[in-house]
Amino acid sequence: AVVSTQSTGGKFVNPHWRQVDQYCAPCSEHYDYILKVENYQCEFPQFLKTLGSTESLLNRIDFEKRVNVNNGRSVTDRTDFYQYFAALPDNLLDALHKWYKADCELLDYNCEKTLCEIREWRRKNL
Repeated sequence: AVVSTQSTGGKFVNPHWRQVDQYCAPCSEHYDYILKVENYQCEFPQFLKTLGSTESLLNRIDFEKRVNVNNGRSVTDRTDFYQYFAALPDNLLDALHKWYKADCELLDYNCEKTLCEIREWRRKNL
């Protein structure tokens, strides 16, 4: 995947690697709602209420049900995440951190903490 158009002479950047502000523009556009997937169980029912959903509709939706993206493991099990990123060399981890720093700040993620957790996981497990 290409991480920077500057370093590639303006070549195509895979959209999966683009920063949020490149396609979302939350600072230049007015959004009524920005929901985080991590807070789905709390935020989505509130969002539906503001749109006028009735209690009977809200009661029929199972907000606890999740798509099984972790193959039956706990949602808090981040082993795959740590294994994947811990395998990257430090210079690439640092480049990814720099690339997504603005996104982390914009969306209120603690990327410095996550980077430390990856390195700590690597130290203990690899």
